[in-house]
This record gives sequence, C-alpha cells and structure tokens, in this order.
Amino acid sequence: MNTDLYPSVWRTFRVLANPVRLRALQLLHRQAPLAVSVVSRKQRLSASQATQVLRALQARGLLRARRRGAWVLYAPDANPSIAYAPALAAAMRAALSAAGSDLRPVVADLTAFTHERRIGIVRALAGGADTRARLRAACRICPQALGRHLDKLFRRGVVAADAEGRLHLPPPRTPLAAALLTLALGDRPPTG
Repeated sequence: MNTDLYPSVWRTFRVLANPVRLRALQLLHRQAPLAVSVVSRKQRLSASQATQVLRALQARGLLRARRRGAWVLYAPDANPSIAYAPALAAAMRAALSAAGSDLRPVVADLTAFTHERRIGIVRALAGGADTRARLRAACRICPQALGRHLDKLFRRGVVAADAEGRLHLPPPRTPLAAALLTLALGDRPPTG
C-alpha cells in the first residue's frame, strides 16, 4: 500500500468513529438500499443531517449511491478504487453485526487510529522502535505529544509494554482492531 494513502485511512477511521454514522451504516447493513428520507426517519435525523452522514460514508468509499427516479438510494458497497475500502467495509459489517446496540467497543477500536501521529507510532513500533526515545526519533514528535498518543494507544489495547518497559504491538483484542491494525500498517507486518 502506498504510504500517501495513510492520511486517507486515518481520516476514514475518524469519519467512522461517530455513533450517528455507525448507526446509519448498521441500518444500511440490515435494510439496504434505503433512501435518505428512510434513513432520516429511522435514525431520527433531519433530512440534511441524514444526507451529510450518508455522503460522508460514501466519500470514504463505504457506501454506493444510486439514483432511482427522484430518489437516491444508499447501500453498503465498498468502492473498489479505494485500496482499503473493501477490507474495511467487510470488517465494519462484521463489527457492527456483532455490536448490536452497544457501539462503544467499535468506537473505541476506531479511535485508536483516528490521528496521523498514532498511525506513525504504530508503524514505528512495527518497524522495531521499542522505547519512547526511539519512537520520538522515528516519529519526530515531542515527548508530551508522544505521551498523549501512547496513552490512547495503551488504553485501546493497541500498544503494550513488557516487564522491561519495551513497547510492542500485542495481539489485537477484537477482529475489528486486527483489521484496523492491518490497514494502518499497510505493507509493514508487525515485528515480534
């Protein structure tokens, strides 16, 4: 995967890490295709809010919109021209199906990867950086910012430390976290 796409990946994760968008995507997985007016009514959103939610998901390659007469119908269909979209769409379908009405674990998995610096930290860890000093050097990040991002990655279970304090990427806790980690790493497999 081309590293130029990573900002797009983390921005897509950020778009998804929103309960309103996740509920709309979950609805579409159950009942697609749906018109904006149906999504609006079922999700208790205004028509303009529903349109914004659906367009945001479509722009990230996770929905397809088709015009049928006066109606625009949305369905969860990954855009194959966006390299990561098919894998992400499949992971989201499985995660949303398993989540039921409690989307907090899905949001938690996503928010681990909703910042460019956190993707950089994960990639540096996969590349062998195993201390804060090595991460700071690899990521060119100040200690305070590194601490904030590492804290979120620790709380989300993406980063762990061994008995000697060396940092590493533990096995992901959920299938969605595994898929997000794979997408964040691109062509760089985790070490250790």
